[in-house]
Amino acid sequence: MAETIDNCPLCHSNEIELWAKLDKYPVAKCTACSFVFTKNINHQELIRLYQQENYYTEQGGSGFHVTESNSDTFDSSDDDYFENYRLKPASNLLNDHNNIRYLDIGCSAGHMLQIAKKMGWKAKGIEISPVAVEFGKKQGLDIVQSTVDDYDFVPNSFDLISMFHVLEHVFYPRQELEKIKKALSPNGFLIIEVPNILSL
Repeated sequence: MAETIDNCPLCHSNEIELWAKLDKYPVAKCTACSFVFTKNINHQELIRLYQQENYYTEQGGSGFHVTESNSDTFDSSDDDYFENYRLKPASNLLNDHNNIRYLDIGCSAGHMLQIAKKMGWKAKGIEISPVAVEFGKKQGLDIVQSTVDDYDFVPNSFDLISMFHVLEHVFYPRQELEKIKKALSPNGFLIIEVPNILSL
């Protein structure tokens, strides 16, 4: 059953208005804090969708890519982008660039984890899709199949945490961000990337 959200998931204000409609989902905007969110959602239905075997191959966009000649390895054409436009700029935020403890939430099959390991980082991932997790583990990557809600975060366990195109899939972002914050080291950083809502 779909859950109707009558209050902003971020600031809890009830000052919300219909902003757009995508497929069968009404998209609302909070006039108090400008947060945009899906108003009617079926949590279990969406979780089942993300866990389906064909989600990464048929949905487009957020899937992991493998080489055409060998389906057991990543497509290396993304390596430069991940290293030079995501990981290195993120590491520049830290005072100590050595032995970085890195967590990628929503890591898919772990391509960025693989790049981070080559850079000398201690890299770990969380991913909801069992198919992606299985693929990543075959690459020798440390990936746990879990949601943020279910994951047992250890305080002060990571210097850098990333959520690339993940937050827009989260049902209650404030609660999850508060949980993630506790896992950061005192001088650590959380890197978030989301789609541009104005492109809808």
